[in-house]
Amino acid sequence: MAIKNVVLSGAGGNLGPSILTQLLKAKEFHVSVLSRASSSATFPAEVTVLKADYGSLESLTTALKGQDAVISTIGGMGLDAQELLIDACVAAGVQRLIPSEFGSDTDNAKAVEWVKPMFTIKAELIKYVKGKEKDGLSWTGIATGPFFDWGLRIGFLGLDLEKKTATLYDGGDNEVAMTVLSDIGRACVGVLRKPDETKNKMLYVGSVSITQNQLLASVEKITGDKYTSETVSALKSREEGASQLAQGNVFGMYDLLKGVIFGGPDFTNDFKKFHGLSNDLLGVPNRNVDDAVTAALKNDNLD
Repeated sequence: MAIKNVVLSGAGGNLGPSILTQLLKAKEFHVSVLSRASSSATFPAEVTVLKADYGSLESLTTALKGQDAVISTIGGMGLDAQELLIDACVAAGVQRLIPSEFGSDTDNAKAVEWVKPMFTIKAELIKYVKGKEKDGLSWTGIATGPFFDWGLRIGFLGLDLEKKTATLYDGGDNEVAMTVLSDIGRACVGVLRKPDETKNKMLYVGSVSITQNQLLASVEKITGDKYTSETVSALKSREEGASQLAQGNVFGMYDLLKGVIFGGPDFTNDFKKFHGLSNDLLGVPNRNVDDAVTAALKNDNLD
């Protein structure tokens, strides 16, 4: 199997631009972006823009004709739209789909049970695409853990860079695999370069494997700042986040996710320990923590 024509669905947001950058940097693929007909987004001149109605199988199939691979970064409430995208891939003769996994281990039943509906949809979509293997569509899921640089900058990893405070879940000593955004793009390129070795598998990557305490120590060393830290219960964070979601507060998802990500071995987010990393296979560097922190603080995307 050789992959040449690649479509990125969901080229905006936090992740899409980083994947697009790495696809173009590889200079091995004809890169297209799948875009809604109403979208006015612009892309580099070397990118082909394919307009489609995401709610129409016929429209999506027409757009995907002649394509070898589709990478989906569709997120949030649009996750379940991938089922129609999968159907269109089959109808158009696409060889490989990289679905919108990119995050925690959704093969973990406890994580799926907690993070509803997001992880439930992701897990069901993997089952759905597995059912299409007999129709000629292969797939590769990529679990990345939290987006390291984005997460550090916005406080998602527990550190508030502006207030100089740290929220440590269950003491902050649970190791978690995390991946720099540009390295997620490199992982996607690695899958496309090695379609046979990556066929019909869930793969796990991480630019760094780190605890919150290690991250805090690195940030304090690099910035010279001293942080005030507090320890909170990961279980309580999950419970409070789930309660907020049940009341219609979508921001409860952040507390819920952090309670799962930093919730310890039950959630298998230490990919290196529980799954083994596919960094070498996919060309994802094993980064020095201080270097990764320095780059994130400088807004260096490590492209």
